[in-house]
Amino acid sequence: MNFELIITTLLKEDLHYEDSLQLIGSFINKAMLRSEKLKALHERKGYKNYVFSNFYPFEKDKIYKSGRVYVFRLKSLDYRFLKDLKEFLPVIKNSFIQILSSEYKQLSQKHIVDLYTVTPVVITVDNKPFLPEDSLDVLCNRLQANLEKKYKAFYGEELFTESFIQRIEFINRKPIKTSYKGIKLLGNKFKITVKDDEKSQLLARVAIGAGIGEKNSALGCGFCFANYL
Repeated sequence: MNFELIITTLLKEDLHYEDSLQLIGSFINKAMLRSEKLKALHERKGYKNYVFSNFYPFEKDKIYKSGRVYVFRLKSLDYRFLKDLKEFLPVIKNSFIQILSSEYKQLSQKHIVDLYTVTPVVITVDNKPFLPEDSLDVLCNRLQANLEKKYKAFYGEELFTESFIQRIEFINRKPIKTSYKGIKLLGNKFKITVKDDEKSQLLARVAIGAGIGEKNSALGCGFCFANYL
């Protein structure tokens, strides 16, 4: 079962979209440090089982504007994490973001037809970013293995199946840059058609709640919306 916080913010300074995910991730981390339980999760190695979106609405010139109101979404497999975080987000003060409100929501459990990644999916192959000209088989295998590991990390049991992906296609024409610790990570956006069997549907729900690919909790990469039956 997946849950989300819908968070309304006021931006205090102009911000380029390549830098915004890193800023949101840092803001969430600061909120987690206000709680001993959330701090332990933040400092723990391994999957954190949450993912967040970029600011919405998107600006055509790629610059989020000071003084405007934007929304971002934070999804998780763990409703207790979101409820705890909801308490601490409003008390964090910085020069970029002011939290205006947050709304808690349980997501649909309907049959998933497609996943659309609205933040870039980051996949590393041999210490290099996956690029559109690379093997789709390698990509699908990495996405599959990543979700199986997240499933085990959260539910404590193995879930092996054939690829949950029936079809995958690129949404972007060229790799998308995202700032991270002084470098630019390259990622891609995908439309993924999900198979109908039960195990594939379970992995698709993990993708929605914890993100797909790498850097989900640090940068919000691999944040998905679903098209339901």
